[in-house]
Amino acid sequence: MNRFLLTLQSVTGAITSDKGAALVMVMVIVSAMSAGAVLAFDTMNFSIRKTARTDMYDQARLYAYGGENIARIYAEKLNQQDQAIKNYMGLNSAQALTYPIDGGSVTGTLADASNCFNVNSLLYNPVDTVPTNDMTDGMIRYQSLLAAAGFADGHAAHLTATLKDWLDTDTRPSPAGAEDYDYALGKAPYRAANTLMADISELRLVKGYSLEVLEAIKPFLCVRPDSAPSALQVNSLLPYQAPLLVSLMGGKISLSEAAVLISERPSAGYASVAAFWKERLFNGMIIPQETRAHITLKPQAYLATIKVQFQDAVYVMASTIGMQDDGTSLVLSRTRGVWK
Repeated sequence: MNRFLLTLQSVTGAITSDKGAALVMVMVIVSAMSAGAVLAFDTMNFSIRKTARTDMYDQARLYAYGGENIARIYAEKLNQQDQAIKNYMGLNSAQALTYPIDGGSVTGTLADASNCFNVNSLLYNPVDTVPTNDMTDGMIRYQSLLAAAGFADGHAAHLTATLKDWLDTDTRPSPAGAEDYDYALGKAPYRAANTLMADISELRLVKGYSLEVLEAIKPFLCVRPDSAPSALQVNSLLPYQAPLLVSLMGGKISLSEAAVLISERPSAGYASVAAFWKERLFNGMIIPQETRAHITLKPQAYLATIKVQFQDAVYVMASTIGMQDDGTSLVLSRTRGVWK
């Protein structure tokens, strides 16, 4: 009898112990499922917020493209109105226009972007003209620009040669230039592009173009999709842009002469291109027709800056708009950015 009671107590204890273990296991499973549910809901919430923000920025981007189209229409209308160009673009300033939208606003500015040196025109040489000492007409103008910007002759020659080698299609380095071999020696080897540039930021890859060099010359430079020289809009030239005029003349006039010419421009601007070339500074000079053709009274390019504020998103886009001979416009380049 006693033995039976002992056996019964042992079995009862085991059952009680099993129930406790089962309860603990159930609690562990429930806790794990709760943690998983919290994690799943948190992940789902993050995914929903991420999708909402993506949609918000996509909408802001579309508004920016809409603003760009408005800028193109306005640029085309401006180029059809000579007096409007003199009054508006002659001031060389950009006035902001703001359009309200549901949930924010679109602000845009349009400024004359004609006056710059197209770095791709370094390869330019007039038809039937033989390069002098392996220097194209574009190289002579670029070197004149660098000299007018304050660079010593040797430094200007080096920067001209390395940029020419970066743009041309051959792999033979010019004297003082640089090709694939020179770029392969760096810590992060790469090759010369041997093609036209698409963005001015590519200059940082060219040998000799340090941050200090870029800071000094970037205000005078731009990138166009071909190697044709940029025409100067003389009614919107500012005195600090005098090196561009020196460059156009291939160094035949001094920096001070160019600055004085710009400063003493008629208050209403030049009525014609011929009136500009009749300035006393050019008396007695033999100026090729090709050079004369690169002076204009109408902007050849505009810079449209579009800023969109939509809900919590801020989207900024800067577009360079080129004007074609038939009066229509096309987008030459875009720089886009998103800020929270």
